[in-house]
Amino acid sequence: MRILRVPMVIILSSLATGCAMTKLRDGLDSLNGRNITDAIQKFGYPDQEREMFGKTIYTWGTQSTGTSSRPVMNAYGQIYAYAPVSVSYNCKIEIVTADAGKIETWQLDGNRRGCSRYADAF
Repeated sequence: MRILRVPMVIILSSLATGCAMTKLRDGLDSLNGRNITDAIQKFGYPDQEREMFGKTIYTWGTQSTGTSSRPVMNAYGQIYAYAPVSVSYNCKIEIVTADAGKIETWQLDGNRRGCSRYADAF
């Protein structure tokens, strides 16, 4: 019975990861066609703004690293220790606007922990 618990934890954490990222993707989709000021109200001022091919690209991002604990199991699936593991949390959102700041498209790269503050904005 214990052996089944570990895969279930992995499955549930994967679902939670998907939910946060889905929430962020849906939120970004809802900004399409709106003014960039709506995104700024959600995320705060962008970290970068640049021009390319007559479009303006706004970038928000975060990156951090840390240490977490990972369970170490014996042959019977029982946890007998925890090992430190390095983790990286990152998120990069780019929003492309055209005339008068109208949002045309967006791009997202990152993981749940890194993007959680942006997902929470929605």
